[in-house]
Amino acid sequence: MHRISQRLALLCGSLCLALALVLVLIGNLSSRYILEQQSRAQLATLATELAAQVAPLVAVGDLVRLEATLRGMRGRHNLQQLTVEDLDERPLGQAGSGITPNSSVTRAQVTIDGNIAGELEIVSAPDPALEEQRGMSFGLLVLGILGSLFAAALAGRWGQDHAGRINALRVQLAGSGSGADAAGDELAALEGAVAALPLDLLRPPADSEQQGGDYQEAGLLYVSLASLARYVETLDEQSLLEYTEAQRELIAAAAALYGGSLSVVREFGLLVSFTGDHATGSPGFRAVSCAGVHRGRRRPAVTARRRIRPGTLGCRWRDHR
Repeated sequence: MHRISQRLALLCGSLCLALALVLVLIGNLSSRYILEQQSRAQLATLATELAAQVAPLVAVGDLVRLEATLRGMRGRHNLQQLTVEDLDERPLGQAGSGITPNSSVTRAQVTIDGNIAGELEIVSAPDPALEEQRGMSFGLLVLGILGSLFAAALAGRWGQDHAGRINALRVQLAGSGSGADAAGDELAALEGAVAALPLDLLRPPADSEQQGGDYQEAGLLYVSLASLARYVETLDEQSLLEYTEAQRELIAAAAALYGGSLSVVREFGLLVSFTGDHATGSPGFRAVSCAGVHRGRRRPAVTARRRIRPGTLGCRWRDHR
């Protein structure tokens, strides 16, 4: 696996796992708080109802019936313990035992004719909904871990594809003999290959106006006498001179029309340079226009032992700064 793909897989997997843990933690805390609030409200309501039911027995002091009533309430409502105490916190009746650290304790006052006569305490087992919620949170955590592994695998595959493309660019810049893996990662190797390029020579001037007189905008038109090279041996000297002179006069007239200067660069080509300001347009536009004029005016070729096909002159232009 490429180094960049390893880093992407580790980063993406870690982020997904951290996000899953945060979401599971927030969901667990919020749902647990809601369930606990609901459980407390239900137990408070139940304790108030049971306290109202045992109040007549406390009023008459019938402790035997009070004990039996508490046992019945405990079995009917699935409670761990019920205790009735007087105002001095002495137990008047009790049913059940076995309190655990997770048990919930709820108290309600026992009133007789509006006067407080004691207190009822109920102890209940943990709400089954809380246990289910804990299991659901564990399941979500497992899903989050699996999702993080899947995201890491996808990121690693995506990183491998892009690392291959980066390595291909590095090899293309560094040369065909530099296909070996670099010591660092792919991005560092690509940066090294780019740094080794002569960018100062390849990069054009940022702003020609700031360079003063060192740079000047110019449009160059090169007219290649493409067919002349194939027929030069079949022409006599006089015909060759007449043909080249006719082409020179034609190109010189077109160049003068657009403010260009004509230079002979070699036997089978002419160079026209356009610089400076002109009413016709920019140097590049004038070079293109001159090329169009030259192509539009096709002169007959010079007759000799063989005829040069008309319209075979090649015109190319470049815009130099």
